[in-house]
Amino acid sequence: MNNLSHLNIDEVELICELIESMKHIYSMEKSAGLVSEKTQNEYVKEAQRILKKRKDNGDSLSKSVNSTTKKSTFFKRISALKYYLTWIGSTSALTLSEIHEEDSLHNIKLAIRDIKELRSIIDNGFVGTLEKRESKRNSIKGLPNNWLEMLCNYNTVSKYREAFQVISLTGCRPSELVKGVQISLSENTKKNSATVEFVINGTKISETKGQPIRRIYYDCNTSNELLHALIETTNLIESNSAIISIESAVNFTNEIKRIAKILWPKHQEYITSYSIRHQIASNFKRHLSGDDVSKVLGHSSPKTKKTYGSAGQSKGVSPDITVSSSREIKQPQLSADEFNKN
Repeated sequence: MNNLSHLNIDEVELICELIESMKHIYSMEKSAGLVSEKTQNEYVKEAQRILKKRKDNGDSLSKSVNSTTKKSTFFKRISALKYYLTWIGSTSALTLSEIHEEDSLHNIKLAIRDIKELRSIIDNGFVGTLEKRESKRNSIKGLPNNWLEMLCNYNTVSKYREAFQVISLTGCRPSELVKGVQISLSENTKKNSATVEFVINGTKISETKGQPIRRIYYDCNTSNELLHALIETTNLIESNSAIISIESAVNFTNEIKRIAKILWPKHQEYITSYSIRHQIASNFKRHLSGDDVSKVLGHSSPKTKKTYGSAGQSKGVSPDITVSSSREIKQPQLSADEFNKN
């Protein structure tokens, strides 16, 4: 910052107060983090919208931030305001340090006021009314035992048929199909049979969350109709390997919705790609260990799988698979009492 000799003591103290207030809202997290230019622009627009709404309605900042039914929206608004208010305050402080500017002085005061209120909002957490979240787990109730096979076989010349088969065998996310799922056929000398391997490059991952890569192995000595259909449609016996991908996760899911509506017109719930994911989770929960279910779904935490399906919703044949992942499943830490019992 430039020479502050032209400023009076009150103005210097105001800049110091701004710096301290900004330090407080960022010290509440492990790190402020870097955001892309696109995200910065989105934050500016969102923050300006929130502040305008507060001004127009005469609401508090807290009311404007909490006027949502989704926690994800609440936290996005927090991030937007943190970025925008810090940016406004910093820019105004730099301008004030270069030349005595009344507008800058006014903006610093507003930034300090809003940052203090924002800190209080962060401390209190989300206090709005959450909407009841509809789980796709309910969407698979009442469907026939072979509904996945029916979906995959509805249009045998569909450009999505191979992708339908892959997601119905692995429960992968549509975003992972956009990245491409590699399949390969190899001999399994131990079992004197062939094995189909699926390699899935994960999405929804961070430095500690999710599975960057997971592998699912199906034994070909199985009556699994979908597996043998996939081997045939991809000509896997001749080619030994293939990459199955889609261009758009949205278009892919819309096609699933469309076909499901034709096949089961009286079914009240929408069938989407995540309905398939819930069904696969249900099938695997009946036959695999908890950690293996987490690996199949691309999770690193054993808790996340609880939101997907249930063993009681299992349908179809028993999946004869093994699974591996790039990360081990995190094991919950024992309390002192639990530790002493072991």
